[in-house]
Amino acid sequence: MDRSLLCFKLIKTATFAMHPFLRQSLLLAALCAAAVSTRAEKLEPPSEVLHSPLVNVTATEFVEVAAFGHVVFRRIKTLSGRDDALELIDLIVPEELVHVLKPGSRQLIAWSAIGSDPLVPEGMRRDPAGARLVVTTGLEPALFADTRENRALVRWDLGESAWQQRRQLPRLLKLLDTPEAAVQTFAIAEIALRPSVVAALDDAARDRLRAFAIEPRAPENARALLLELVAQRAVELGEKGWSEVAEHILSQTPVTASTAPGHESLVRQAFAVAESRAATLSGESVERWLRSDSTALAETALLTLRRTAPEREPLALEAALSRSDLPAPTRSFLLDHQRRLRLMSTSSH
Repeated sequence: MDRSLLCFKLIKTATFAMHPFLRQSLLLAALCAAAVSTRAEKLEPPSEVLHSPLVNVTATEFVEVAAFGHVVFRRIKTLSGRDDALELIDLIVPEELVHVLKPGSRQLIAWSAIGSDPLVPEGMRRDPAGARLVVTTGLEPALFADTRENRALVRWDLGESAWQQRRQLPRLLKLLDTPEAAVQTFAIAEIALRPSVVAALDDAARDRLRAFAIEPRAPENARALLLELVAQRAVELGEKGWSEVAEHILSQTPVTASTAPGHESLVRQAFAVAESRAATLSGESVERWLRSDSTALAETALLTLRRTAPEREPLALEAALSRSDLPAPTRSFLLDHQRRLRLMSTSSH
């Protein structure tokens, strides 16, 4: 039996003689922990996260930045959740968000005061550090502009049956036309994390997804998630056009600013798509990544060369190392790689 469900049964037995109100509270907490830990075994679509009994969704007005990575929102309306008595909501948020929130701006936020318990396997407890803004795939973070359309979005239930979910594909694709990055990311995650929706893709849907994948203004984390799906689900996403998408991304994406959210993942997934389709990439689109400020991407480019054009690997290394603008960490990595390559060549003769 699942450990969390066993825990629920034990608590149910142990609380039989308690005061009814206390017994009901403990049983509810145990049931929520069981449900969350069971659902945590798989990555959930964002709409299901928003419907979790441990997540609150609130329309708010941003008030101020507080100390220690906290920010304060004023509650306007509770859309779902139990903590509707709070007027001021003090949350821990990602650091990059602190610098873009403006006092008086209105957002829809999803947040939770419950986290995992390090002392109890699969256990849940109120987070001692404080409540947090939800951050998960498709909700990165869970913050939307407070509009009528977005209020409907955060309440959206795609249904439990595969038939119901497949019918939502046109609406999900239409969300990709909205200018808000958070909405676009939500839509891609809903598609990618629902096998029934992926199975419903037709040629028109694939064309729309390919256009989104190469759109430079689209959020890179959403594009990376889409490419990860493409690399893993070749049958449903199709062979047509995706090699060209990978080539476009690898040839057009700047090789700098790898610290931008989603940048490194986008490029890595473009390489993965090319490999999954056995694509023949142009030399420059691969070799330019040896000049990246990310050593991980430089290594991925070298491995791609070794697989597709091994004779180019030592030449590309020399060309990259000859550049005066090569970032210092990348230069150090490439020099180590070059030494290993020469040792391998010597030992093979």
